[in-house]
Amino acid sequence: MSLFGSSRDISLFRKISRELTDKIIQQEIGLYKINLDSTVANIYGESSEKYYFQPIKLFCLIERDNPTYDYNEAGPDFNQNKTFRFLRDYLKEKDILLDVGDILYYDNRYWEVYNVIDNQFIAGKNDDNNLSTYNESFGENFSIIVQAHMTRTEKPNIEEFLR
Repeated sequence: MSLFGSSRDISLFRKISRELTDKIIQQEIGLYKINLDSTVANIYGESSEKYYFQPIKLFCLIERDNPTYDYNEAGPDFNQNKTFRFLRDYLKEKDILLDVGDILYYDNRYWEVYNVIDNQFIAGKNDDNNLSTYNESFGENFSIIVQAHMTRTEKPNIEEFLR
């Protein structure tokens, strides 16, 4: 049995994390989900034009990578990646599922999601897969981490972010 990671500990972690992200740090982003009804795919499942729903405001923690520049015959090309960290309960409450291909709006730029990591466990355990002989629950799948890269600012078919 673990010293930390019981349901009471996780409840405390959840309350503190929620207060930090929503009331103290307050880093807001806009999430654009792909509108599959308006986006027409070809026979390979690809689309040259994607359409998105209205943005949804979300709180998260953001980790910034240093920008890089690629030089080619057309000149320098600016690249940057960011990591966005969301509380799993916060996304469940808003009924949001993050997917590869979603667009995030932050810092007057658009970021396209290329990786979704959803296995950050408290105490290294996921209570959903608990094989312990004890009846108490320990651990929890706590947050979702999204890695995104900067896309072109002239991203088509995105509605303006509503303030």
